[in-house]
Amino acid sequence: MNNNSVENFFSSLWQDYVQLTPQVNAIQQTLMEHNPTLINDHVAFRTFDIPGMDIDSLERHLFDLDYQLLDNYRFPDKHLSATAYIHPDTQVAKVFLSQLHIDQLSEQSQQIISHKLSTRSALPTDNSLFYSGRCWGLPSWEEYKTLRAESEYAAWLMALGFHANHFTLDINAFNSNSDRQFDWLGLIKLMESIHIKMNPEGGIIKGSPEVLLEQASTIADEIQFEFDQGTKNIKSCFYEFAKRFPQADGKEYQGFVAANANQIFSSTNSA
Repeated sequence: MNNNSVENFFSSLWQDYVQLTPQVNAIQQTLMEHNPTLINDHVAFRTFDIPGMDIDSLERHLFDLDYQLLDNYRFPDKHLSATAYIHPDTQVAKVFLSQLHIDQLSEQSQQIISHKLSTRSALPTDNSLFYSGRCWGLPSWEEYKTLRAESEYAAWLMALGFHANHFTLDINAFNSNSDRQFDWLGLIKLMESIHIKMNPEGGIIKGSPEVLLEQASTIADEIQFEFDQGTKNIKSCFYEFAKRFPQADGKEYQGFVAANANQIFSSTNSA
């Protein structure tokens, strides 16, 4: 296995992600006061469904890192589909890769996206693509708002490009070697103590033991961005928490729950 390559990949991903997600430093510091070793459950990415950038094009870089296909998911109301990948090393985070189906958007949004993507430079040919940022021209502020009104996902991706959209703490691993056991209430209170807001859509805790997965996420940070009409605040990235439950065979569930993920996507919605 390419463990060293995986380590380098995640190190570079993390460095890029932290720059876009100021809240993470406070979250990590607070969590590490109880457990110095934080294990990632999964990391998520966004992309468009066009050749060279779609899931089929990006996943080959994951396969080169020894990832294996886990499952596929669809989100019709958000015009998205997704694929999850798992690594044979259980200490390596799973990957959740989603894509926007551009042809399902309005003609106006399609034109904005197609025009900007036509300006893109050559994409990296290695896994640095996952943290290469925006490889095309920045949309105008009006174009950004037009996209955001129809698809927050489209606006986010058009402005920011390729980055880890979120990292996710493995609560099971965290509690197994923590100086205290954190239930959801304790974890939420811990976030409140450092003034981190949680995504309330569908309830702060998404999922249940019955579906074998519970998740919660923070509200994405806002960062300043220079548009044609001046400096504007836009949503960047967020942090997630995942708690998994044992299946009938006693093994911990490794998949994802579409209903949970559908609500997690809203963590980057503008107020």
